[in-house]
Amino acid sequence: MSATRAKRLLALSAFVLANAAPTASARAAEGAEAFDPSRPARFVLEPALVSSRVVEQGTLPKNAVVAFRLRVASSISHPPVATPQGTVLVAHADPILAEHDGRGRLLWAARLGGSAAAVSPAVLADGRRVVLTEGTELLAFERDGRLVHEQRLPLGAFATAPSLDATPDGGLLLAAGFRVVRLDAALGLVFEARLDRELRVVLGTNEPPLAVARDGTVYVLSPEGRASARARFGAEVDAAVRLDANRVLAVTGGRRLVELDLGTGREAVRYADGDASIAPILAALANDETRLLPRRDTLVAYAPKGNERFRAALGATGGAAGSGDAGEILLDRVGTTLVVRGSADVVTVASDGLVARVEGSACPDPLRPAFLAPRSAVIACRSGILLRLDPHR
Repeated sequence: MSATRAKRLLALSAFVLANAAPTASARAAEGAEAFDPSRPARFVLEPALVSSRVVEQGTLPKNAVVAFRLRVASSISHPPVATPQGTVLVAHADPILAEHDGRGRLLWAARLGGSAAAVSPAVLADGRRVVLTEGTELLAFERDGRLVHEQRLPLGAFATAPSLDATPDGGLLLAAGFRVVRLDAALGLVFEARLDRELRVVLGTNEPPLAVARDGTVYVLSPEGRASARARFGAEVDAAVRLDANRVLAVTGGRRLVELDLGTGREAVRYADGDASIAPILAALANDETRLLPRRDTLVAYAPKGNERFRAALGATGGAAGSGDAGEILLDRVGTTLVVRGSADVVTVASDGLVARVEGSACPDPLRPAFLAPRSAVIACRSGILLRLDPHR
């Protein structure tokens, strides 16, 4: 570790120790506001393994420029999350959750006990920040960083990254290994279930929610937690998004993009490149407009009916053009796509396929970007870099 990075990490650690969220007993002694489970809450979540439907909270900047670029005190382990207040939540590789303002300045940081975040944090409608740790604890913080809720979930140890999704009633659906858990808007346990196959992802956008197993089996989850196998993909699922109540789109077998009709069990292949591998990088709009980043140098756009709209050549990337470490994408409500790839400048791809490069925006290991309302985006890199893109003025 370099001397500069060591100093930054020491500074952040000192900040956390000085401003750490108090324990439950300390809060009681201080007369702090108790967590009220009757308060309505709505989760805004970023799944760990797939891109989900777009939350229509803004549009991506056109002719984007880098508004700021800075290195934070510690490495970043999960995609950032923007809050309605225009701040950014960052889960570090250390067991620390931090919040930065719109200019990247640190507002607060809190320790997460002995375990780092397992997935990106989430924001409740009442402003509380929620994070699931690798120790299977669900922690909720007030906007000022005070810890106000702690709950251990019946998920067991995480052998792989868990999957999270929001439910229409403001609740939360989580899966890890063979287990799936549903929470209501007050963080109360609705059900927990153990399935007979290892799960890849849960999809809770529509009712009833779905659970997709690694082997391709798609389960429907009843309100009581009973899992019924509805249909099955013909190969192992790498990533999936739900198009509507009866259709799921997935990258399967590392080779194909396939749409599965849950009513008929029929598969329709949307994309394949012979025996070439493709990356499981997907995003879908509410109208079923879809984007696939199968490899570092190509973005494929699909119209709502599944017909290919265009293929955009993304240009030189400074890396291999294959599917490995292809990058990440963010799709806005008008069909503009932001593409980030390691050691390459960010590019935007308009709804008509026009590609534009953002000068000075490259970092070696970018994570999935996030919207920063109304027309900005924030990007985090595992190596500890935060940058914001704004429209050119």
